[in-house]
Amino acid sequence: MRVGIDVTPSWSNDLLSRLLADDNLLSAKHALRNIMTRAFIQNALWLNDPDCFMIRRRQSKLTEDEVKSMASVYAITGGLILISDDMSLVDADRIDLARRTLELRTRGCRVPDLMRSPFPEEAVAKTKQGVMILSANWEDKPRQKEVDLSRMASGDIPTAAQSVIDVWTGEQFPIINQHIDLGVIPPHGSRLLEIVATQAASLSNLEKNGG
Repeated sequence: MRVGIDVTPSWSNDLLSRLLADDNLLSAKHALRNIMTRAFIQNALWLNDPDCFMIRRRQSKLTEDEVKSMASVYAITGGLILISDDMSLVDADRIDLARRTLELRTRGCRVPDLMRSPFPEEAVAKTKQGVMILSANWEDKPRQKEVDLSRMASGDIPTAAQSVIDVWTGEQFPIINQHIDLGVIPPHGSRLLEIVATQAASLSNLEKNGG
């Protein structure tokens, strides 16, 4: 089931939106907002169709951060992933990005700030290894961001020792007092994190359970 407007190879249509007093004009920004606000329907009523994942660089105004954010939202919300680009315009690394997005795709997620924001910036999903977390910055300026695990992912985080990894860059983050400092996230950028129990912690759990 389609859950939003068409994706376009540009982030927004702000000028036209102001002229027409319409916040629903075709754009990547509005498409991602639709995906985030309707993510709760995924695997509850049907499979969400968020429209195409745009991965080409040529004939596109989307920045690297915007494309990576699109990949992150598509992966964690768990809906269909379709590509309609002219493949002759697609670079090899973007093919790898699409393949990795498919590998990361969950069965669905929670959106903790769904009722607090017209454009939610947070999502949490369970994975086979642990938990995946999205933290985004949809504003037009850089922002300092952090994840509050006690609020955002209560009950979903493995109780054993964890490692927190950015799935795109491999960067690791410490958990300090249930908070993860993500540093400054660029405009329209995001962090897609995976939290998994360490091998030592997993062995400890097995021993406690008689494994």
